[in-house]
Amino acid sequence: MKDDPASHCAAQGLNTEDGGPSPSVQRGGSRTPPRPDDGGSGHSRAPPGTHNDIPAHSSPRNVKVGSAYEFLAALKRSRNTTIDLGGRTLSFVSSSVANPDLTVLNGTLKCRSLVVEPSATNFCCRNLIFQFSQVGGAEDAAADPLVAVRGTQGVVLEACKFGDCGQGRPAASWAGDDAACAGAGLCASDGAMVLAMGCEFNRNAGAGLVADGPKTVVIAHCLWSGNNGTSGVLAQRGAEVKLERSGTCAGNRYVGMFAHGGGKIVATRVVCNDNHNDGAMAANGGSLTLDACKMVAISRSGVFVAEGSSKATVTGLEIVARSVRRGQTEPVGDGIVLRAGASCRVRGAKIDGCLGALTVFGAGSRLRASDVVVTNSRQGLRVCGGTCALKRSTLDGCAVTAIEAAESDSSVTAVDVTVKSCGGRGVHVERAALATLTKCVVERAGADGVFADGVGTVVEMEDVAVTRSTSCGVLVLNGGRAHIQGGECTDGASFGVTVEGRGTAAKISGMVCARNARSGLVAMDGAEVAATKCSVEGNAKYGGVSWGGSSSLVLEDCKVVGNGEAATFTCQGGTVTER
Repeated sequence: MKDDPASHCAAQGLNTEDGGPSPSVQRGGSRTPPRPDDGGSGHSRAPPGTHNDIPAHSSPRNVKVGSAYEFLAALKRSRNTTIDLGGRTLSFVSSSVANPDLTVLNGTLKCRSLVVEPSATNFCCRNLIFQFSQVGGAEDAAADPLVAVRGTQGVVLEACKFGDCGQGRPAASWAGDDAACAGAGLCASDGAMVLAMGCEFNRNAGAGLVADGPKTVVIAHCLWSGNNGTSGVLAQRGAEVKLERSGTCAGNRYVGMFAHGGGKIVATRVVCNDNHNDGAMAANGGSLTLDACKMVAISRSGVFVAEGSSKATVTGLEIVARSVRRGQTEPVGDGIVLRAGASCRVRGAKIDGCLGALTVFGAGSRLRASDVVVTNSRQGLRVCGGTCALKRSTLDGCAVTAIEAAESDSSVTAVDVTVKSCGGRGVHVERAALATLTKCVVERAGADGVFADGVGTVVEMEDVAVTRSTSCGVLVLNGGRAHIQGGECTDGASFGVTVEGRGTAAKISGMVCARNARSGLVAMDGAEVAATKCSVEGNAKYGGVSWGGSSSLVLEDCKVVGNGEAATFTCQGGTVTER
């Protein structure tokens, strides 16, 4: 940015540190020298047929106005001036600000629209309420934001409120890039630079705050944007919004924060609460950067990244989505969702009470996540097309499946991930998907610990501990394949590792398969299992089983001892080979 809006606030007599007026404004001190376009006199003559109640001054001064007429005259005729409304409510249809170095303080402006033109540099507002007026008819106001800043540099808004714009028309009538500013509380466009401090945007028929167009920058501190017709904050077509020093986007009809069509939102310590669709969304090439943000009471998703080049970077995110219905707490909405080639990087997140905590849909979608804690959700991670790399994370108490990968273009890589106490399978891989697990723990799964099903499906496991599963520790079916190196499969309520079906295979080396309630290693119905340097001991029935058809179990340099009935067992044409 070429200019710092905060410096303009100081030049306008607003103290950016404590929010109070600077001594120069209180005393009417100097701001800028007289401009040459009035002949150096500090005054200009009124054009014929106009009133000259408030002369145009170039030297700095304070003006108190008592009526809408005086206020509009001051806007048109003054420069380098502080206009004090004295707490009054002034009503007019619409107006514009064209002169530079104006400050407006302390009051309520009821209007259809106020336009800040590019020439009105360093325009400041403090302690103002902008309230939509039906004068002129809501139909006429359909294309207008309440306040429009068009290419203006150095605009500062402090402790202002923008509300009720476009009320009386349905929010759905404002959709698409060109209509995004319609019904908005504030729309900055065409390269404008705006600093908003402690402002509120409420009950507008469009978005609360809109930044539109390349080089448009809005910096907002301590913002509240709630109950608006579309989104709380919208950045689009190359514009950038920075939400700093905390803020809230709550109760908006669609999205709390929306980066669309190349727009960018950077948010720090922002709470998105009870928005009807998403807490934050990026679409059509939009970009989100979220730091220490919180998504509460979501309906669809906490963070939704959709379509192609859209992307999000998330650090220290918290999502709380559970709802209480009929006295029961149940999951609602999704946590982080990627679709149709979008990408997201997560560095630290706590996700609680979602239907799906992490969800990736569509070829080309890419999620990289680390230090994520998922609790009380229906599913932990689901990938249906696209890829996910998950590190140093915990998925606890998922009602159905902790990790699921489906479809041929799906892959999951999990490193140092703990899955525990899920209601269904710990890891579920099917339909030619790939899952690679390294140094992971899968414990107390409500069904199989790790499950792979279908031709082309592959599970690769290195140093993975699968313990206390309700069903099989590892189950591979119908042409799936498993490659297991090291780790353990222990203390399960059924078989340790079961491989079933012609064309289904598992290669296992250096694994401990022990203390399972049935047998340790099982090949069934034409499957092939090759185990090398494994320890198979203490299982309740057999160490190894080959059952049916051309099933083959090869035990090479394995320790098979202490199993309940026998070391190995064959049946119906299965073979066991020990080397």
